[in-house]
Amino acid sequence: MSKLLHIRTAEQCLEEASRQPAPKMLFDELWFENELCIFFADTNVGKSLLAVQIADAIARGQPMEGFRLEGPPRPVLYLDFELSDKQFEKRYSEEYQNHYPFSQNLMRAGFSPGLSQLKIRSSALFSEVEEHLVKTGCRIVIVDNLSYLSEDALENAQEANALMKDLKVLKERLGLSILLLAHTPKRLRHKPLGKGDLAGSSGLSRFADALFALGASTTEKNRRYLKQLKVRSAEFQYGASNVIELEIKKDTNFLGLHFLGYGEERHQLKVEDYSELEGAILKMRETKTEYTQAKIAQELGCDAMRVSRTLKKYGKNK
Repeated sequence: MSKLLHIRTAEQCLEEASRQPAPKMLFDELWFENELCIFFADTNVGKSLLAVQIADAIARGQPMEGFRLEGPPRPVLYLDFELSDKQFEKRYSEEYQNHYPFSQNLMRAGFSPGLSQLKIRSSALFSEVEEHLVKTGCRIVIVDNLSYLSEDALENAQEANALMKDLKVLKERLGLSILLLAHTPKRLRHKPLGKGDLAGSSGLSRFADALFALGASTTEKNRRYLKQLKVRSAEFQYGASNVIELEIKKDTNFLGLHFLGYGEERHQLKVEDYSELEGAILKMRETKTEYTQAKIAQELGCDAMRVSRTLKKYGKNK
């Protein structure tokens, strides 16, 4: 009977680790090799666009502009449960002509035609994915999106924990690097992104090695920004004071996000609709009675003076 625990001294752990290669960057310091990473955003913000770009860059061994990528071209399995083939074609063509030349290293998979959607955690589907990975030697997997793995994981903590544990076991057994795409629940558009904006149980973020999110600017229609929320393999680089700014645009036959530079999250979250902000301020005053005005401003990503004026306006500044 095999033992469950592998017990060594701390010095032995370091010695054995020193003989292993350092994990390489797959998407700058946001996602490394051998990590189970979650990337989330609101609906129609562009997370699938960016995920395909990440997959394409890894498959080609050519980094996206503004981002670092380490290692040679490698096979990538993209599990796409969101787009039909025709929708995918429209994004990566000129009106269904002149298709973008994806690398042969990039494999795209979805449910077979006519098959009713089922949870990928079913043993048959999990085995099919594993069979492909073993057969092809592919060790990089992107799943679009988490809700198709298990709807229950978005509402049930026990199910979320079980799903993430299963994925971590699969990751360790095959030496995988996994990127899971996920949604945010309905949120205030001017509020800074945080771990709490990941739809579902906290178990999802707790078991993830890394976590980053894509936010939409309230100032420009096609402006987006990336914010790092959890990291284990590097230093924390892209927080609220140093988000990565991007723009959605189509170059000939490829719809994607283009690197603009770096900036502060608060500059992307200027509020035009004060009625929405005022409502949020009043609600937080009622539900978070222990919060100071400065704390409310920090949580909502607005100026402390705006909080003070709103509370005074509605007689809630006592």
